[in-house]
Amino acid sequence: MQVLGWELPPNAAVAALVGIATLLYILPELHAGLESRMNARRRQMVNGGDAEAEIRVTGLFVYPVKSCAGISVEASEVTPKGLANDRLWLVVDGDNRMVTQRQEPRMALIEPVMVPSPGRSKALVLRAPGMPTDLEAPVVEPSSAGSPG
Repeated sequence: MQVLGWELPPNAAVAALVGIATLLYILPELHAGLESRMNARRRQMVNGGDAEAEIRVTGLFVYPVKSCAGISVEASEVTPKGLANDRLWLVVDGDNRMVTQRQEPRMALIEPVMVPSPGRSKALVLRAPGMPTDLEAPVVEPSSAGSPG
């Protein structure tokens, strides 16, 4: 007998079908229970959980290039992918493999700066101690990137 495309002996097929039917029967209950617990936790978090607790943001940083220095910002737009301009780029080696501070701790010294750029909305400039010149790369805004011409 075949169950979900697998050929099974009759006893195993019946057991598989009973297991599938049981799972389909209890799955909505499991989902509802999990959703209820998650909603209770969300309510607790939104209501403060601990009335004595106070959360204060004392600094906000974005890291345009993964593993490089961050940029202190007063505020940031929250996009579907996180904070605007946060970890949009990364460094790769000659084999297109990501390089991080784990391999190159000196990456923490690379300072990214977002600057206005003539003819474009902005550019990403990278500076580092001992680097003879700054490296500047144009930034293509996500709304215009890949849009049909």
